[in-house]
Amino acid sequence: MVRLYSRINGWSMPPHPLQIVAWSIVLFLSLAVYLVLIPSFQSAEARLILYVFLSLLILLVVVFKAVVTSIDPSDDLVTNKIKNQPRPQFDRKRFKHVIDEHYFCNVCEMFIHPSSKHCRQCNKCVFNFDHHCKWLNNCIGGKNYRCFLTFVVIAALTSLSIAAVSVVLLAFFSSTSHALEHNVGYFVFCGRPVTDSTWLALTTSTSVVSLVTAFMALHLLIFHIRLVNKGLTTYAYIATQRRAEEAASNSLEERKNRDLCCSLKSQLKFLNKTNCFLQQRQSATKVCPITRNESTNAKTAIEQIAANGAADTKLNGFYTLDLPDAQKAADSTVKEEQK
Repeated sequence: MVRLYSRINGWSMPPHPLQIVAWSIVLFLSLAVYLVLIPSFQSAEARLILYVFLSLLILLVVVFKAVVTSIDPSDDLVTNKIKNQPRPQFDRKRFKHVIDEHYFCNVCEMFIHPSSKHCRQCNKCVFNFDHHCKWLNNCIGGKNYRCFLTFVVIAALTSLSIAAVSVVLLAFFSSTSHALEHNVGYFVFCGRPVTDSTWLALTTSTSVVSLVTAFMALHLLIFHIRLVNKGLTTYAYIATQRRAEEAASNSLEERKNRDLCCSLKSQLKFLNKTNCFLQQRQSATKVCPITRNESTNAKTAIEQIAANGAADTKLNGFYTLDLPDAQKAADSTVKEEQK
C-alpha cells in the first residue's frame, strides 16, 4: 500500500499556484503604495499620514496572512501521528467512506473528533473543518478560523484604502496636474525618470488590482458573516446545498415519471374505449346472409302485413317496422335470386 505524508501547514511543499498569486498581489500593492501613490502627493503631511496608515495595514496583512498559513489546524488526536508517520491512500474498494459512523478515519487510522473532517489536499483530519483555502495553501478550521476572519477583514480594508487613494490620484490627475507634485512627469522609479503616461499606467493598474482584491475580500467576508449567524461551517453549508439539489433533482425525476405514467394510463384508457367502440359498431353493422327459403318467407310475411294493414308485426322470426322499406328489401332479394 502506498503511503503519503501529510502537510503540516501552508508552508509545506509544494506551494499552490494561487498562494503564489496572493503573495504577488501583496508585494505589488506594497511597492505601488511606497513608490507610486504616496510620493505623488504634494503635501508632506498627507504623505506622512498615508505612510503611517497604509504601512500599518500592510504590516497587519502580512502578519495575519503568515499566521494563518503557519497554524497547524489538524485534530489534536492525530497531530503527533502526522509528524511521525505517513498516511495510506484511501482504498474505496475496502471502505465506503473515509470517516465511518463511529468517527474512525480510515486514512489516519484512528478515532477523531466528531467535528473533524479529513482534508484530501492536506491528507489529514482537521478539527472543526471549515474549508481548504488555496490562497493560503492551508486548511481553515477551529484552530485558525478567527485569525482567518481577521485577515479577511484587514485585507478588505487595506485593498479598499489603496483603491481609494489611487482613484483620488487619478481624479486629481485628470482634472489638473497642479494638484499633484510638480515633478510627476519626471518621477523616478527604479532609478529612471517616469513619464506621465507611465505613471498613469502604474496608478491605473494599482487601482484595478486593489478594487478586484477588495471585491473578492468583501464577498468572502459577507459570506462568512452569514455562515457565522447561521452557525454553519463552509463544509456544512456546501453539504446542505448538495443535499437540497439532490432532493430537488430526485423530486423532479419522480414528477416526470409520475406524469409519464399518467400519460400512458390515459392513452391506454383511450385506446380501450376506442377498441370497444369499434367492436360494438362492427357487431351492430354485421349482416347475416339470407337464404332462399328465408326470402320467400319474408315476401309472404310482407304480403300478409299488407293484407292485414299492420304496422309492426313479428312473423317467422322477422320484425317489420316500415312496410315500403320491407317490400323493397324483399323485392330486391327475389330479383337477385332470379338472376
